This record gives sequence, C-alpha cells and structure tokens, in this order.
Amino acid sequence: MVCDRCGNFACADCIRFTGLLRFCSACRERRRGDLPSLQRRATWAQRLLLATGVVYLGQGVSSYFMAEFSTWGRHSLLSFWPALFFLGCVGVYCWWFFLAVHFSREQGADVSVAPWMAVASWFVPWLNVYLPFALMRKMLPATPKNAILLLTWQLLAVACALAIPTTLQRPLDLHVQFFRDVAIFIDAIAAVLVIRVHTSAMTSPVR
Repeated sequence: MVCDRCGNFACADCIRFTGLLRFCSACRERRRGDLPSLQRRATWAQRLLLATGVVYLGQGVSSYFMAEFSTWGRHSLLSFWPALFFLGCVGVYCWWFFLAVHFSREQGADVSVAPWMAVASWFVPWLNVYLPFALMRKMLPATPKNAILLLTWQLLAVACALAIPTTLQRPLDLHVQFFRDVAIFIDAIAAVLVIRVHTSAMTSPVR
C-alpha cells in the first residue's frame, strides 16, 4: 500500500511507525534491494586492505633485516609504494564505509549520523579515534567476539596513528618503523574481518 503521509510505498506495519527509523522485514528487504551492491564494495575494500598490509609488512621486514636495501629504497621510487597503496586503501574503504552505514541505517541500526558524516569522522583529529569505531559497534551484531575484534582494531589503529610522527623523524629508527609496519599489517587483517562480519550480517535474509 501507499503511505498517506509521504506517498511512498509502505506496508501497514511500517505506516504505524511513520516518523521513526523502524521498518518491517518486508519493507527493509525492499529498501535494501534499491541500494548498490555492498558485497562488491566489501570485496574491493578487503582486497586493497590486504594488499596494503602486505606492502607495509614487506617494507618493515626489508627495513629491519636488509639495511642496505632499506637505505636504497628510501631514496627511490619504491619508497612511494606504501603511501600509494595506503591512499588507495583509504579511498576504497571510505567508498565501502559510506554504503555500509547506509545499509545499517536501513536495517534499523541505531546510527544517528548521515553516511557522509560517518566517513568525514575518520578525518577529524581526536574524533577519529572514537566515533568511527563507536558507529561500527552499533553496526555489527552485538557479540563478545565482535566486541574483542573491534577493540583490537581500534587499539592498533590508534597505535599506528601515534607512530606516524615518530617515523617521520631523521635518522629513522628502524625498530619503530618495523613495529609500526607490522601493526599496520595486523590492523589491516582486523579491518578485513570487521568488513566480513558486517557484510555477512547485512546481506543475510532480513528477519
């Protein structure tokens, strides 16, 4: 049937909840079908996260155990590869995160910010160490396993961010760079698992 208030399609149950972020399973399934493919964006985000993690791990291992290669690499085009992978990863991740927030809102998750604001929160200093992860807690199924996964991801992300100013110093402390690059690799794995859990929850049949 058609809603008398807004003229949009809605079932009888949803019309009773007009004005609230609540929809029955039939309407949620219909609204979800109108959105772009979350699975496709999640696949690209996971692939680029893994690739970025591997590149940083390779950089850390080579810098720590192969000093000559590390010295040469910092003054060659190879030194730009991790940064290029990182920038590409940020773009694709935000592409996924925007749609993920949209999906979660349509599924009735208690996400009070618009998708673009959720993406922007990653780029606001100090706010980006809390708000994006708080949103993910609302977007993922509430289980102890997911809570531990999110906490691990958050702590590693904060540690990597705090290590960036240190790694910009000269002479470069190879120990700090090594542990930072390993942390980025583990953080990328944690982010991939978070994306996988969320995508699985959002693409499963609506109940």
